[in-house]
Amino acid sequence: YQQAGASSLDGVIAINANVLAELLSVLGPVSLEEYGITINQENIFDVLQEEVELNYDEELNQPKAVIADLVPIVLEKLLSNTDKQVEIVNVFAKTLATKDIQIYSEDKDTQESLVDFAWAGKMLDYNRDYLAVISTNIAGGKTDNNIYQDIDHQAHIASNGEIINTIKITRTNRGNEEALFSGIYGGNASYLRVYTPLGSEFIEAVGFDKIPD
Repeated sequence: YQQAGASSLDGVIAINANVLAELLSVLGPVSLEEYGITINQENIFDVLQEEVELNYDEELNQPKAVIADLVPIVLEKLLSNTDKQVEIVNVFAKTLATKDIQIYSEDKDTQESLVDFAWAGKMLDYNRDYLAVISTNIAGGKTDNNIYQDIDHQAHIASNGEIINTIKITRTNRGNEEALFSGIYGGNASYLRVYTPLGSEFIEAVGFDKIPD
C-alpha cells in the first residue's frame, strides 16, 4: 500500500457487502433522492448492482459513486438511532463471528486481542484433524448470493491409525438463470482453497472439468 504512494497503515478492516444488508434490517430503508431509489434489506444487492453496472454516468465514469453516497447516510443513521444500539451491536457481533468483518492491526497487543476474539481471520492452531474450505469470487460476478455449497467429508481410519479423508464439494447456483447479474451468464469464477493439516499427503483431485457449452 505504501509502495503505491499512500500513507502507512495502522490496520485493515475488511467488510463483506451483506453487513450493510444486516444493518438495514435494523435501521430501515434509505432513500437516495439524487438517484431516485430507496434501498432496503431485501433489494440492496439488486438495486446497487443495477446502479453500478448500468445506470452510472459514463462520462464521469464513477460507477460506484452511489455506494460512496450511501455510506455516510447509513453511518448517520447508525449514530442517531440511539434506541437501537443493542440491535446494532448484535449485528456487529454476528457479522464478526461469521467472518463477514475481519480486522488486522499493526499494534501487537491489539492484534493479539483480535486473534483471541477470533475476529482476525486467522487459521486456528490445532493439533488434530483439520479442514477449511475457502472460496473467493475473483471475476467480479454477482452470483455469490445464489451459490449454495455442500461439503461431504468422509474419514476412513485404518488399523494403523492412518486417516484417509475424502472431500466432495458441490456448488450450486439456485438463482434465476435468466437474471441479468446473477443468472447463468453472470458466471462464478472462484478461487477455491482446501486447507488440511501440515504434513498431509495429497492423493487425487477430480471433477474440475469444463462445463459443456
